[in-house]
Amino acid sequence: MAETQINEETFHIKLPEKWTLIDRSEEEGLWVYQSATGDERLTVSIKYFTTEPSFSEIKESIEAYVDIRKEASLDMYSSVSISPDEIKEYQAAITNTFIEQGPEERRAANKTIATKVGIANFYYESYEDTQTFIQKVKSILATTGFAS
Repeated sequence: MAETQINEETFHIKLPEKWTLIDRSEEEGLWVYQSATGDERLTVSIKYFTTEPSFSEIKESIEAYVDIRKEASLDMYSSVSISPDEIKEYQAAITNTFIEQGPEERRAANKTIATKVGIANFYYESYEDTQTFIQKVKSILATTGFAS
């Protein structure tokens, strides 16, 4: 199976099959990729810190960012359900991952990575069946990386 390897200056990710960049605004820290079929989309957004934060400030920042991200999903889709957070702490980063189940078989996975550089958010959306979605989420989100 072909893969699409994305290597930007501050982030990287590997996507299954053929994907294309459909929107980009480096000034706003936003990249949007779409699968060849059009049934899947990945939005990467990055917010850079202006000063290097302490680890506790990184933790506070990711918590606030994820809360805003969830509120945005709930505002957009009143019937969305959101899984519990999966939080991991590393020496130089914190990650937070959660899954959304929305209306009309819409599914999304959100992985946020916070480092001393800033916060990177990887938002994968799909209309595929649950089993295919879960398999792809595991492989896609495992390949994310952000500058530290």
